[in-house]
Amino acid sequence: MALLALSTLAHAQETALKPMLFPSPRPAAFKAPAKGDDALLRLLSSKDASVRKAAAVSLGRPDAIAALPALGTLMLNLNEPVENRVSAAMALGRVGNWRAAAYLKPGMSDSAKEVRFAAALALGKIKSDDSLPVLIRALSSDPEWWVRFGAAVALAENRDPKSVGALARSAKEETEWQVRMQAVRSLGQIGSREAAFALATPLRDSDASVRAAAAMAMGDIGGAESLSLLTDALKAERDEFPRQVITDTLKRLKSKA
Repeated sequence: MALLALSTLAHAQETALKPMLFPSPRPAAFKAPAKGDDALLRLLSSKDASVRKAAAVSLGRPDAIAALPALGTLMLNLNEPVENRVSAAMALGRVGNWRAAAYLKPGMSDSAKEVRFAAALALGKIKSDDSLPVLIRALSSDPEWWVRFGAAVALAENRDPKSVGALARSAKEETEWQVRMQAVRSLGQIGSREAAFALATPLRDSDASVRAAAAMAMGDIGGAESLSLLTDALKAERDEFPRQVITDTLKRLKSKA
């Protein structure tokens, strides 16, 4: 029951950010051209901003690799409305090709926080090795907490063990509990032995939800280290919610032993 409650909390957190996670749908009046991507690419130069946005959304497909330069140009054009740049960034992520990193990495320095957030999530989707430094930098130093949150989500998508140190620092030092909680969840998704050890500190976090998330992440990783750390955490935990999560997680781990 406690694990379900924690999952519900995490889902609510993501749902609250959903308007920023995904671009608005195409306008109902927009009809994709019958002649395919060449026509859509031309529409990216339309005088109508809503048409440019709709074309960008339509081009966000895995087979639209040829659209990467045009989408990247739209995203990096500071004269474009912010929502269009966001749509272009998310479309680059949905194409999912490593070449998109060449456009998305500069997008992480955009003056608009919405574009930085979208670029971070898109970098997670393309799983490019050379995107790790820019995501780690955003996680540690972006002034907007939900951009840092997006960077933590993206690092989990990459699942690169080299990001464990940055996520561990975020889980320990981040001022916003939402970001600490996501850093903890990301460590659980990476799932390495180093990630399990990094979760020891969040088990003593000042926020009960972060402590509960750390316990749940350790349960996902498993292993003797997680079992030992959770056993010690249970002795020290006084709040009912994380205590129940730790108890449930220990039962789950012991049933697999």
